Amino acid sequence: MKENSSGLRVILIDPFKEKVRVGYPVTDDYMTELKKWMEVSCIDIVTLDKKNMLVVDDDGLLRNPNRYFHWAPTNYNFAGKAAILGYEEDLTVDCQLPISLVEDRLVKWIPEGYKEEPFMKFIPIP
Repeated sequence: MKENSSGLRVILIDPFKEKVRVGYPVTDDYMTELKKWMEVSCIDIVTLDKKNMLVVDDDGLLRNPNRYFHWAPTNYNFAGKAAILGYEEDLTVDCQLPISLVEDRLVKWIPEGYKEEPFMKFIPIP
């Protein structure tokens, strides 16, 4: 993935290297590039706020070995690599978050060895 500004601006979160950086995937095929960088085939989208979304590994909790990061504003842990993108209605746009804010305050690294077990809960409808 390019590290120059000729594409969609995304913030890449890599808990394996404990590193946050800005990347610029090609705008018309950004999802293919993100999946390749994340080493996944299935993704989920998590809404972070009114302007930003997080692309996460759909099978993240099932991988072994794995690494996790903590998203401080929502107090959630996520497994595997992830990417922050911006959105406006039905459009994906550049992420406007400053990388320093993400590195210093929003993402916290969870120590190696931490593990969460996936679970399902069925709630019957009366």
